[in-house]
Amino acid sequence: MDATTTPTQDAGALPPKSAPRAIELCLSSLKDEITTLVKNEQSYQQTVQSLQSELSAYKRAYTDADADLQVAKNALHEAQALNVQLKEEASRQHDKGTRVVILIDGDGAIFSTQLISQGQKGGHAAAQQITDKVTQALVGEYGARTYQLWAYVFFNRQGLLMTFKRSGLAALNAKLDDFVAGFNQATERFIMVDVGNTKEAADAKLKVYLEAELRLTETFKVVFGGCHDNGYVANLHSQITAGFKEKLILLKSYDEMAAGIATLARELPTLTIANLFMAQKLNDAVPAAPGQRKPSPPLSGNVSLGPTEKTTLPSVAPRQLDPKLSIMPLDLLVPSLQRVHGDASTHPLHEKLERLLLTTRAVNNKYQVELPNILANNGGDGEEEETMMWFAVTHEKTDTEDTEEPWLDEEWRTKWLERIERREVQVQILLHLLKLSLPGPMPTPDTSESPRKKRRKIGNREPPPPPSLEDRLEAFMDKLSMWQLMSTLDTGLVQRRGTDDRDWMQVFCADVVEPRFGKTLPSQTALLREKVFPHSPFSDTDDADEWDPPAPPPAPAPAPAAKPKPKPQAHALSRTASSSSSSSATLNPNASRSRARSRSLSVTLAEEEQQQRQRFEADDKEKQRRVLKREVSMKRSFTPTLSVRDTAEAEKRAEEKRQEAEEEQRRKAEMVARERERVYGVTLVEATPVKARPQKIV
Repeated sequence: MDATTTPTQDAGALPPKSAPRAIELCLSSLKDEITTLVKNEQSYQQTVQSLQSELSAYKRAYTDADADLQVAKNALHEAQALNVQLKEEASRQHDKGTRVVILIDGDGAIFSTQLISQGQKGGHAAAQQITDKVTQALVGEYGARTYQLWAYVFFNRQGLLMTFKRSGLAALNAKLDDFVAGFNQATERFIMVDVGNTKEAADAKLKVYLEAELRLTETFKVVFGGCHDNGYVANLHSQITAGFKEKLILLKSYDEMAAGIATLARELPTLTIANLFMAQKLNDAVPAAPGQRKPSPPLSGNVSLGPTEKTTLPSVAPRQLDPKLSIMPLDLLVPSLQRVHGDASTHPLHEKLERLLLTTRAVNNKYQVELPNILANNGGDGEEEETMMWFAVTHEKTDTEDTEEPWLDEEWRTKWLERIERREVQVQILLHLLKLSLPGPMPTPDTSESPRKKRRKIGNREPPPPPSLEDRLEAFMDKLSMWQLMSTLDTGLVQRRGTDDRDWMQVFCADVVEPRFGKTLPSQTALLREKVFPHSPFSDTDDADEWDPPAPPPAPAPAPAAKPKPKPQAHALSRTASSSSSSSATLNPNASRSRARSRSLSVTLAEEEQQQRQRFEADDKEKQRRVLKREVSMKRSFTPTLSVRDTAEAEKRAEEKRQEAEEEQRRKAEMVARERERVYGVTLVEATPVKARPQKIV
């Protein structure tokens, strides 16, 4: 059975006529749906695109959120690690103890002289006192804790050294550096720092540290050691107003605080450490009683005349010295030294003065190199002479009273050194003259040479002899003459006739040297007068050249030597010669002429010998006077000078010539003796002399 008959046979099947209708309806609905789908396809595509865009946005947002989540997780881990670190650090800080800072102005709160004089040991002791006393005060006030002390001391080293010298405490200068080293080595947290020579440098650092330490939360207390200066009052008021009053403690140094600080001390706790700082300012220190003063050190030279005890000089109140007045008049120096007497054969001043005598080179080096460097750098080792130098320069009277610390001016310092150098030269001249005038023999100088100096000799050349006392004296006289010559280059040399026109060198010669040494040392005083009282070369009062020094007086003629008593042999020879001469005068005229020639030769040789002896004696006297030969001549013509080596070589050549002349003289004497023996012969038996008969005149 085919399919077409199947629907008709089923029960309830549609009639044949209605089947197409149903198909059409179905197709129509499908057609409508398809049409609707086709119409909505574009909107569906847009919806899909919109959904895809939203999906992409969601994906991006998720990615960003995930990245932020990772960053947040990392930050959380870092914060947790930092929290752990801070907790550990806070725990360590708690274990270390409570921080206490000590600030000290070392320019005003100066440590005591007893501590500084001990050097490193004193620095350790000062740090120990600060630690013990501050800890004891904190424990008594705030209870037992683990206090951690930090100490800062700011000071001006050069200014402090100068203050010591001005106050007579120059002996502390050599110990200050050791004291600072000992203080710094006492503990790791104690520091003593030189802030330099800038004004108020220590104050500036102390103010900055005060503000910084008070604002740190770790700082429990700040002990402030600047109660001597009112300049800190404004800073302290500011910190108190800012709410740090409970952290401040004042450390007292001087017995009396500054007025502004004393007012604050009524509100703030104050700490005092006994014997740690100087109780008074250095300028206000009370000088020792006159009966307790030690002998003052010498004003020139490098050692004292006798054993002196090295003590700390007391501080003195400022007293201005007139630069025109010397500390001790020069005309009283020699009488004071001449009071020394001794029982020994050698005068005791010979040895004492020898250590004080200097050379011109040493004086030049002292006043042109050493002392200018000490004044410029505020240095020095605190020796006696340097102490007196600082006392003199810091108490010098200036032209204007308003000038403070004039030695800081280079021009003023140069003039002051020149004036002191002139005084040193005058003192050296007086000391040299005094040594020459002392009775008794001088001690023999030590001329031994070190092996090192011997090795430095070149070949067989002998070293130059050391300058004698007269040479050194004349060198200082020449220095005076040179100063006088240099002072007259601009104005010309004017011949001074009155006492009011004399310069200081002529006053020194006429009023100091000549009254004291004019009789005992006439040649030296005359030489000094010749050097400092020159004559003008343009004067018309005399035909001679007045610029040239006067000729030295002629040397006295040597006393005639006493005739030696004739020996018997010589007497016999004379008698024999006389007899032979008288007997042979008429017998042999040729022999008479031979004897005449021999006698003339003997007379000639004797005269030459006498002249040679006189020349040698003149040379010896010239050598003795050579020590007074002038180095600076007042002649207008150029005169070359010889060095010490040339002089030694010239003396050596003169000695060789002298020996050659003596040898020649001995040869001539031997020749005369042989000629006399040949002419006169040898007399074996002395004959009776025969009187010569007078010749008859025919």
